[in-house]
Amino acid sequence: MRHLEGPCLVERYLPGPELNVALLPRRGTVHTATTAVDFRRCPAGTLPIVSYDCKWTPGTPAYHARSVDARELVDEATIAIAEQIARATFVALGCHGYARVDMRLDEDGLPRVIDVNPNPDLHPEAGLAIAAGQIGIPYDDLVLRIAAEARTEKVHHARPTYRAQRSRAAGRPARAY
Repeated sequence: MRHLEGPCLVERYLPGPELNVALLPRRGTVHTATTAVDFRRCPAGTLPIVSYDCKWTPGTPAYHARSVDARELVDEATIAIAEQIARATFVALGCHGYARVDMRLDEDGLPRVIDVNPNPDLHPEAGLAIAAGQIGIPYDDLVLRIAAEARTEKVHHARPTYRAQRSRAAGRPARAY
């Protein structure tokens, strides 16, 4: 095994499509819209994961992946489950304003949370804007809506660091994620 410099995170590979659930709260309700990362335009052999190249390196094979309406790749029942999980995740983590919860489907086709983005990319071609468009929110309105919500939202400050309860960390403040 090769040595990896610095901290790293290793996760079990989930073979199903990646779903991105956009959560757009507005006046007490949360609108959801789900996109999927579509790798069908990528050359054969491209690993279907959202890597650095997939997001930021034009000309690489993975860069051809695009966010599409999730209904192109998965059924309505799976989308409903993903949106239910995303809403619960949003609440459990204390998110507010807007967010995106990323999931992949496991071997049994069940959505598993892999990432929560409390401040996802707002580029007009990024997944959040595509998801908002699916539910009738044009890009300019999305940006204005987020700004308006930010102006009216009560500011929530993070609690001070706490002392971890594990003996090996005793006396050291826990670091925020």
